[in-house]
Amino acid sequence: MSTEPTTLHVAGLRKTFSRNGAIHTVFDDLQLSIAAGEFVSILGPSGCGKSTLLRLVGGLLEADAGDITINGETPTEARDRKHFGFVPQTPALLPWKTVTENVGFLQSLRSTGGPDRTSVAQTISDVGLTPVASSLPAELSGGMQQRVSLARAFALRPPMLLMDEPFSALDEITRSDMRYLLLNLWRDTEATVLFVTHNIDEAVVLSDRVVVLGAAGRHCRRRSDRTRSTPHARHRRFKRIPPLRGRASSRPVPGRRSPMISLRDRLIPLSGIALFFGIWELYVRVFDVRPIVLPRPSLVVGEVVTNVDFYAGHALVSLGEATGGLIIALVLASLVATLMVMSSTIERAGWPVPS
Repeated sequence: MSTEPTTLHVAGLRKTFSRNGAIHTVFDDLQLSIAAGEFVSILGPSGCGKSTLLRLVGGLLEADAGDITINGETPTEARDRKHFGFVPQTPALLPWKTVTENVGFLQSLRSTGGPDRTSVAQTISDVGLTPVASSLPAELSGGMQQRVSLARAFALRPPMLLMDEPFSALDEITRSDMRYLLLNLWRDTEATVLFVTHNIDEAVVLSDRVVVLGAAGRHCRRRSDRTRSTPHARHRRFKRIPPLRGRASSRPVPGRRSPMISLRDRLIPLSGIALFFGIWELYVRVFDVRPIVLPRPSLVVGEVVTNVDFYAGHALVSLGEATGGLIIALVLASLVATLMVMSSTIERAGWPVPS
C-alpha cells in the first residue's frame, strides 16, 4: 500500500437519487480540490449531500456524471489499493474482539502475516487505551469506543481519511477531547482528511479549509470555500485578528441609560461612605470605646499620616515581592507551553486526555 499524501480532485460532479418516482438532484457540477496532507471539513445542513460526497470519494457510490480522482486514480482503484481509512458516525466495532484485535483487524485482512503488533500497540497507546487493550467493546464507554474506531483507521496509515461525523454521538466535553486527539494522530501521519461535520466550532478548530455545502430546496451546490491559518499544532501559529474598523457612536441608544456616569451618581456612594465613617467616629466618642477594641477613623488616619514613610516602605517591599513572583510564574509558564507545543510527548504528559 502506498503511503504518499493524497491529492483529491472533483470536477463536474453530478449525483441524483430516485425517490417515489421523482428524481432528486444532490450534486450538480460540483467542483472541489484538496491538496496533499490537507485537512478539509465539509459543512452544510442535513440532506445537502455531505455523507453522499464522502461515499462517492470512497468508491461506495457511483456518480451520474463528472470525475473524481485520487492521485490520478478513480475511487474504485484507490479503494482496492487500500488508500482510504473510513471512520463512520458509530464506532462499528466487532463485539467479540478485544480493543487490540479491533484495532489490528483491518491490518490482518490486508496482510497474510497478521497485524503489526508493535504498530497496533503504539496506536492504542497514542489514543490512551493501553489499560483497556484486552477489554471488549461492551466494557467501554462511548468515547472510548470512538477512540478505538480512530485507532483502527490510523493503524493502517492510509494516505486519505474519510470521516463521517465521527463525534456526533458524544457529549460536548468528550467531543472536545476527541478533536485534539484527532489532531495529534493526524499530525504524526500527515494524511489527507475529508471530515464531515454539522458543528461549526469543530470545523474551525480542526481544519485547514472549510467547504460549505448550501441547499436550495433539495438541490445542493458548493456554496463557499474558506481557507484560513488554523491554530492546530502542525502550523504552530495563530491567525492574527485584524483590528476593528470604524468608530463607535457616542449617542445614547433610545430606551437605555447612557454609559456616562453623572455627578449625582458619583456623589451618592461617596455620601454613603462619609456617613458610615461619621457614625463610626461618633459612636466611639459617645461610648468612649477603647482604641484597642475599635479605634476612631480619625485616629487611624492620623497614625497613617504620621508614619507614612514606614507604611510606604513596607508596601513597596510587598509590591516588589508580588511582581517578582508573577514574572517568575510567567517565564516558567511560557517555557512549559513552548515545550508542549514543540513535543507531542510532553504535551500528553502535561495535558493527558482523560478516559
